[in-house]
Amino acid sequence: MENKPVEKLLTEIESAEGEYFEADAVEIQQELARRASLYSGLGIKALSIAGGALAGVFFMTFLFSIGLNKSGTGMLVLGLACIAAALFLQRVINSLILDTAVISAYAIGHISFAAGLSHLHVDENFTALALCAISLASILLTESFMLVFIAVLVFNGGLLAFVLINDAHYFIFLLTAFLSITFTWVHLAESSILSGNRKLNILYNPVRAGLLFSFIGLLFVLAWRDFFVLHATPMWISSAIIIAAVMLVIQRILKTTPGISNKNHLLIYFFIFLLLLPCLFAPAIIGSVLILLLCFHTGHRSGLILAIMSFAFFVFLYYYDLGYTLLTKSAILFVSGLLFLLAWLVFKKQIKNYEKE
Repeated sequence: MENKPVEKLLTEIESAEGEYFEADAVEIQQELARRASLYSGLGIKALSIAGGALAGVFFMTFLFSIGLNKSGTGMLVLGLACIAAALFLQRVINSLILDTAVISAYAIGHISFAAGLSHLHVDENFTALALCAISLASILLTESFMLVFIAVLVFNGGLLAFVLINDAHYFIFLLTAFLSITFTWVHLAESSILSGNRKLNILYNPVRAGLLFSFIGLLFVLAWRDFFVLHATPMWISSAIIIAAVMLVIQRILKTTPGISNKNHLLIYFFIFLLLLPCLFAPAIIGSVLILLLCFHTGHRSGLILAIMSFAFFVFLYYYDLGYTLLTKSAILFVSGLLFLLAWLVFKKQIKNYEKE
């Protein structure tokens, strides 16, 4: 029963494309079965990963108990060995338990590698860039969802660490631009990426998930800028970058939305700009709006849920961090609500006009 939709789809494509269309139905079925296995038994896999994480903690505790943590060279060699072993074993094993061990070894490898360089008093900038290089190499060498996901997190975390280590707070704008543009492009170019080649098709989901969590992590840093000593950094630059990405997404959505004339496009852009303007100094809120729009537009439900949760949290944080009186805060929320209601009325009217036509 599961094979019939695929066979029917292949038949329809073949009838449309003609005799030049060729497809390996067996290979397609095997790939679909492999993809389905990745999402089967998610509860058991989550528990296995949690168990692997605890095992990693106990393993690191064991290393501390025997004093290996005092040897920078030992920690460095152990880290590289764990990473290399994880990248090799994930290619030859097909067991949930062993896969969990591979994930734990890969994570432990990064921690041990960084700890080893720290014990050897290697420059922190080199450590951050080395972790970025290892993560990039891992993405190219592996096809494991979790390993690629961790590698993306390590890469973006290394870039953030590079900014914080050097107190180069103005470079936070470059990181904001990199993550917002990359995250937007990955979603808007989803069909082109998935149809590119097999490697891109496999890497897409873990890279997208890694970028999602990396971007949310960066938004947390921007929201708690006092904790990360970013209070002297003008946040409106990061907000302007993200607003530009939001406008790009809105432009793409309007192209695929029927019933809205070109005349009203400018009106919609104006309303959205007014809605985002009160948050000019809160890039975390605008960033969560960008995630919300992208995940809604592409139909990624897990990202949509995370976007809603992060949006609610950042609004709550922004509301209580504002250095205004309660009356001013209430006025901001009141005006924002009116603009949302007005935008909804305009959209509803346009849809009715389209249905009449």
